[in-house]
Amino acid sequence: MFHPKKKFFIYFKIEPLQSRKRTEDYYRDFEDHLNRAGLKKSNDVEPSRQLPHGALAGIFTGRENRLGPIMAEVIAFTKDTNGYSLVCICKKDDFTEFQSLAESISMSLNFISQEEATELEPACMRIHEVETGETWEGITEKYFSSSKGMNKLADYNGLEISQDLTAGDLLKIPPALHIR
Repeated sequence: MFHPKKKFFIYFKIEPLQSRKRTEDYYRDFEDHLNRAGLKKSNDVEPSRQLPHGALAGIFTGRENRLGPIMAEVIAFTKDTNGYSLVCICKKDDFTEFQSLAESISMSLNFISQEEATELEPACMRIHEVETGETWEGITEKYFSSSKGMNKLADYNGLEISQDLTAGDLLKIPPALHIR
Protein backbone atom coordinates (compact mmCIF):
# COMPACT_ATOMS: atom_id res chain seq x y z
CA MET A 1 0.00 0.00 0.00
CA PHE A 2 1.30 3.45 -0.85
CA HIS A 3 -0.09 6.88 0.05
CA PRO A 4 1.23 9.43 -2.50
CA LYS A 5 0.57 12.57 -0.43
CA LYS A 6 1.94 11.35 2.90
CA LYS A 7 4.81 9.37 1.32
CA PHE A 8 4.52 6.17 3.28
CA PHE A 9 4.61 2.55 2.23
CA ILE A 10 3.08 -0.49 3.90
CA TYR A 11 4.16 -3.98 2.92
CA PHE A 12 2.37 -7.03 4.27
CA LYS A 13 3.68 -10.48 3.48
CA ILE A 14 2.40 -13.96 4.26
CA GLU A 15 5.19 -16.44 3.77
CA PRO A 16 4.75 -20.22 3.77
CA LEU A 17 7.53 -21.75 5.87
CA GLN A 18 9.14 -25.14 5.29
CA SER A 19 8.31 -26.11 8.85
CA ARG A 20 7.07 -24.53 12.05
CA LYS A 21 9.33 -21.77 13.28
CA ARG A 22 9.31 -19.78 16.48
CA THR A 23 8.41 -16.10 16.12
CA GLU A 24 11.80 -15.16 17.61
CA ASP A 25 13.66 -17.09 14.90
CA TYR A 26 11.45 -15.77 12.10
CA TYR A 27 11.86 -12.20 13.35
CA ARG A 28 15.65 -12.59 13.60
CA ASP A 29 15.81 -13.92 10.00
CA PHE A 30 13.60 -11.06 8.83
CA GLU A 31 15.78 -8.56 10.69
CA ASP A 32 18.87 -9.97 8.89
CA HIS A 33 17.07 -9.55 5.56
CA LEU A 34 16.28 -5.90 6.40
CA ASN A 35 19.90 -5.26 7.40
CA ARG A 36 21.07 -6.57 4.02
CA ALA A 37 18.54 -4.20 2.39
CA GLY A 38 20.10 -1.22 4.21
CA LEU A 39 17.73 -0.84 7.17
CA LYS A 40 19.37 -0.88 10.60
CA LYS A 41 17.61 -1.48 13.89
CA SER A 42 17.34 1.65 16.01
CA ASN A 43 18.00 1.27 19.71
CA ASP A 44 16.68 4.80 20.36
CA VAL A 45 12.99 4.10 19.69
CA GLU A 46 10.93 1.08 20.65
CA PRO A 47 7.41 0.05 19.65
CA SER A 48 4.92 1.54 22.08
CA ARG A 49 2.91 -1.47 23.22
CA GLN A 50 2.33 -5.21 23.33
CA LEU A 51 1.20 -6.63 19.97
CA PRO A 52 -1.21 -9.50 19.26
CA HIS A 53 -0.27 -13.00 18.08
CA GLY A 54 3.00 -12.89 20.00
CA ALA A 55 4.37 -10.53 17.37
CA LEU A 56 7.75 -8.91 17.77
CA ALA A 57 8.38 -5.39 16.55
CA GLY A 58 11.31 -3.13 15.96
CA ILE A 59 12.07 0.31 14.64
CA PHE A 60 14.55 0.59 11.77
CA THR A 61 16.27 3.51 10.09
CA GLY A 62 17.74 3.90 6.66
CA ARG A 63 17.79 6.03 3.57
CA GLU A 64 15.64 5.92 0.44
CA ASN A 65 16.56 7.72 -2.78
CA ARG A 66 13.34 9.76 -3.12
CA LEU A 67 12.38 10.16 0.54
CA GLY A 68 15.79 10.72 2.09
CA PRO A 69 16.14 9.57 5.73
CA ILE A 70 13.46 7.01 6.55
CA MET A 71 12.18 5.08 9.53
CA ALA A 72 10.22 1.85 9.54
CA GLU A 73 8.24 -0.11 12.06
CA VAL A 74 8.61 -3.82 11.44
CA ILE A 75 6.20 -6.33 12.94
CA ALA A 76 6.58 -10.09 12.46
CA PHE A 77 5.18 -13.31 13.88
CA THR A 78 4.51 -16.91 12.98
CA LYS A 79 1.36 -18.98 13.16
CA ASP A 80 1.39 -22.66 12.26
CA THR A 81 3.63 -22.94 9.19
CA ASN A 82 3.30 -19.34 7.98
CA GLY A 83 5.36 -16.27 8.70
CA TYR A 84 3.65 -12.86 8.72
CA SER A 85 5.49 -9.58 8.36
CA LEU A 86 4.33 -6.01 8.20
CA VAL A 87 6.78 -3.27 7.24
CA CYS A 88 5.61 0.35 7.48
CA ILE A 89 8.06 2.89 6.04
CA CYS A 90 7.90 6.68 5.99
CA LYS A 91 10.07 9.81 6.06
CA LYS A 92 11.92 10.11 9.34
CA ASP A 93 10.20 13.45 10.08
CA ASP A 94 6.74 11.83 9.76
CA PHE A 95 7.45 8.76 11.88
CA THR A 96 5.78 9.85 15.13
CA GLU A 97 2.51 10.55 13.30
CA PHE A 98 2.80 7.39 11.22
CA GLN A 99 3.75 4.94 13.98
CA SER A 100 0.25 4.92 15.47
CA LEU A 101 -1.19 3.97 12.05
CA ALA A 102 1.30 1.12 11.69
CA GLU A 103 0.49 -0.24 15.13
CA SER A 104 -3.28 0.08 14.62
CA ILE A 105 -2.95 -1.98 11.44
CA SER A 106 -1.03 -4.66 13.32
CA MET A 107 -3.57 -4.64 16.15
CA SER A 108 -6.39 -5.25 13.66
CA LEU A 109 -4.88 -8.44 12.21
CA ASN A 110 -7.18 -11.32 13.06
CA PHE A 111 -7.60 -14.87 11.90
CA ILE A 112 -10.92 -16.40 11.02
CA SER A 113 -11.96 -19.99 11.57
CA GLN A 114 -12.22 -22.52 8.76
CA GLU A 115 -16.00 -22.38 9.17
CA GLU A 116 -16.01 -18.59 8.73
CA ALA A 117 -13.74 -18.89 5.67
CA THR A 118 -16.07 -21.46 4.11
CA GLU A 119 -19.02 -19.11 4.54
CA LEU A 120 -17.30 -16.20 2.78
CA GLU A 121 -18.48 -15.43 -0.71
CA PRO A 122 -15.77 -13.93 -2.89
CA ALA A 123 -16.56 -10.72 -4.72
CA CYS A 124 -17.28 -11.70 -8.29
CA MET A 125 -18.70 -10.26 -11.44
CA ARG A 126 -22.47 -10.39 -11.82
CA ILE A 127 -24.62 -10.25 -14.92
CA HIS A 128 -27.54 -7.82 -15.07
CA GLU A 129 -30.33 -8.29 -17.60
CA VAL A 130 -31.67 -4.90 -18.61
CA GLU A 131 -35.39 -4.41 -18.05
CA THR A 132 -37.63 -2.03 -20.01
CA GLY A 133 -37.05 1.58 -19.00
CA GLU A 134 -33.76 1.04 -17.14
CA THR A 135 -31.01 3.61 -17.55
CA TRP A 136 -27.26 3.66 -16.95
CA GLU A 137 -27.89 5.95 -13.98
CA GLY A 138 -30.41 3.61 -12.36
CA ILE A 139 -28.33 0.48 -12.90
CA THR A 140 -25.19 2.12 -11.55
CA GLU A 141 -27.07 3.36 -8.48
CA LYS A 142 -28.59 -0.08 -7.91
CA TYR A 143 -25.21 -1.81 -7.69
CA PHE A 144 -22.90 0.94 -6.42
CA SER A 145 -25.18 3.29 -4.40
CA SER A 146 -24.16 6.18 -6.65
CA SER A 147 -24.54 7.14 -10.28
CA LYS A 148 -21.02 8.59 -10.46
CA GLY A 149 -19.65 5.48 -12.17
CA MET A 150 -22.03 5.44 -15.16
CA ASN A 151 -19.24 6.10 -17.68
CA LYS A 152 -17.00 3.47 -16.14
CA LEU A 153 -19.78 0.87 -16.10
CA ALA A 154 -20.61 1.57 -19.74
CA ASP A 155 -16.92 1.45 -20.67
CA TYR A 156 -16.52 -1.82 -18.75
CA ASN A 157 -19.20 -3.23 -21.04
CA GLY A 158 -17.67 -1.78 -24.21
CA LEU A 159 -20.50 0.74 -24.57
CA GLU A 160 -21.15 4.48 -24.29
CA ILE A 161 -23.70 6.02 -21.93
CA SER A 162 -25.16 7.80 -24.96
CA GLN A 163 -26.26 4.40 -26.26
CA ASP A 164 -29.78 3.44 -25.23
CA LEU A 165 -30.17 0.22 -23.31
CA THR A 166 -32.59 -2.36 -24.66
CA ALA A 167 -34.61 -4.79 -22.54
CA GLY A 168 -32.81 -8.12 -22.53
CA ASP A 169 -29.29 -6.65 -22.93
CA LEU A 170 -26.82 -8.34 -20.60
CA LEU A 171 -24.39 -6.12 -18.69
CA LYS A 172 -21.33 -7.19 -16.75
CA ILE A 173 -21.37 -5.74 -13.24
CA PRO A 174 -17.89 -5.81 -11.63
CA PRO A 175 -17.51 -6.32 -7.85
CA ALA A 176 -16.46 -2.66 -7.51
CA LEU A 177 -16.04 0.47 -9.58
CA HIS A 178 -13.05 2.66 -8.74
CA ILE A 179 -14.14 6.22 -9.34
CA ARG A 180 -11.68 9.09 -9.10
